[in-house]
Amino acid sequence: MHGIDESSRDAESRVAILGRMAATATRHLIPADFILPLNLVWKQIMEEPFNLKVAIQEVALLMSRSDEEEERKRQISFLLSSQQRMLNAFVEGFSGVLLLEVLGIMTGEELQGVVCGNPDVDVELLC
Repeated sequence: MHGIDESSRDAESRVAILGRMAATATRHLIPADFILPLNLVWKQIMEEPFNLKVAIQEVALLMSRSDEEEERKRQISFLLSSQQRMLNAFVEGFSGVLLLEVLGIMTGEELQGVVCGNPDVDVELLC
């Protein structure tokens, strides 16, 4: 049991660092290539309602990039079981650099766009 608690604290610490990195990149207007699920991360940070079924589908899609099926299932299970603690750690790290109150006028999708940039390029706008 002791190893699990230590492992969880280590994971939370790493996720808090990820949050600080995301906020630092955002502060300097550098889009970060963080592929984090809209429903499990960004909508929850902005305290928007989210659909758990869609959130699970997002996680499954992200995990499908893994070559090993068992590893993918383990990662999905871990993410969903520890999601709230990890989200809190991410927000703690993020808010250590940028105040979430400043971002209060955004939706989760807009926050995701600000932090991660827009992966879709409208070619017509470039012409």
